[in-house]
Amino acid sequence: MIDFQPNRARGRGLAPTLVEQLVAAILRAIDEQTLRPGMSLPSVREFARQYAISTFTVASAYSRLVSLGWLAARPGAGYRVATPDAP
Repeated sequence: MIDFQPNRARGRGLAPTLVEQLVAAILRAIDEQTLRPGMSLPSVREFARQYAISTFTVASAYSRLVSLGWLAARPGAGYRVATPDAP
């Protein structure tokens, strides 16, 4: 679903942060229509466990995407790809 392969080579700024990498991977999946409006994303804990990264990293990336309007957070229902506003 989401092609995310974390690059942990952070020495001397060789790679973006994990949050930036995850945001980019989710945006790529939305752009390629692998993730479509209304589709749910894995829970923060599930995603963190699957990729062996911290829940803080996943929550930060999801929150950033919510603030940019790409994801919608629904209490008790998790995160979904935001539905574009109709013109």
